[in-house]
Amino acid sequence: MSRSALNKLIAGLLLLTSLLVTACKRILLYEAEGGLYLELRVDQDFLGYQPCGLMDDPSFRAKAMGVTPEMVRVFVYDPDTHDKVHEDLLPPTGGFINVDPGVYDIIVYGMGTVKTRLASADNRGLLKAYTDIKGTLTVIGVPSSTIIDQPDQLYAGSASLVTVPMHPEIEGIEKVHLDLEPAMQTWTFAAYDITGLERVTSMECYITGQAPDRFLWDGHFTVNPVALEISPNMDPEECSVKAVFNTFGKIPEYSSKVVLNVQVGTSGGKYYNWSYDITDQFNNPDNNCHNIVVDNPVDIPDDKTDDGGGLDTGVNPWNPHVIDIFI
Repeated sequence: MSRSALNKLIAGLLLLTSLLVTACKRILLYEAEGGLYLELRVDQDFLGYQPCGLMDDPSFRAKAMGVTPEMVRVFVYDPDTHDKVHEDLLPPTGGFINVDPGVYDIIVYGMGTVKTRLASADNRGLLKAYTDIKGTLTVIGVPSSTIIDQPDQLYAGSASLVTVPMHPEIEGIEKVHLDLEPAMQTWTFAAYDITGLERVTSMECYITGQAPDRFLWDGHFTVNPVALEISPNMDPEECSVKAVFNTFGKIPEYSSKVVLNVQVGTSGGKYYNWSYDITDQFNNPDNNCHNIVVDNPVDIPDDKTDDGGGLDTGVNPWNPHVIDIFI
């Protein structure tokens, strides 16, 4: 082949290569025809949620805040049938989810809770948070209650009738912002003027009239009051018992009483029980701090001098009730 013919062949190949490169265009592939970007924020400011003074006590703050989620679960529902059509996992700051074009309801909640569990995610109206059953509590004058584990704080948010457009790579990605807020109420309890705490080796507290669960879509709960087990801190020098606890909420209509029950065991092997009726404080609309305070005197008898089987109601003018606990 002559040099002239070789040059023409090379020129032709270069022209063909140029045409092929110019005609090709890289297009991003999407798993679905639609999609949206969720911008998420875990709201741990606790403005309007925290009891007054909560931030001053690190242990109280940690109890109320719970675990900061490292991942969140996203459920997308058909707004008419309420059936789940898509499920995804995202970091707590959000991300893109592939879902077919349409209009949807969305629920997002943080993962990582220890005691709080989630059930029935296949239907929007049945997705609820709950905890395990631990036993039964019987209090004189109050209907028997199932005892459940105190819930961990759960962060959740929802959005209704969100439109997902077609071909987001062409028309632009739809962005939806959601704040994941605390789903549990947090309360503090303090009882003062309790003498004899230095003789106490164990203490168990239960609060009645509480909701057993909470549905994430609209915040309602099963109308079946239960008792929560709470873990108090004793201070013999201050003669006080304090606790912070999370609850799904109080059932306002079904249960008229909220009673906090206390059982202590002493070094002498005896057990004493008493209860506080805290209904008025729990129902008080002005109790924005979610603080329960009781200062009626209680004296825990000395096992060496006391032959009775319970607290002396003469010593305690506040007239406590004896309770039976089965666990």
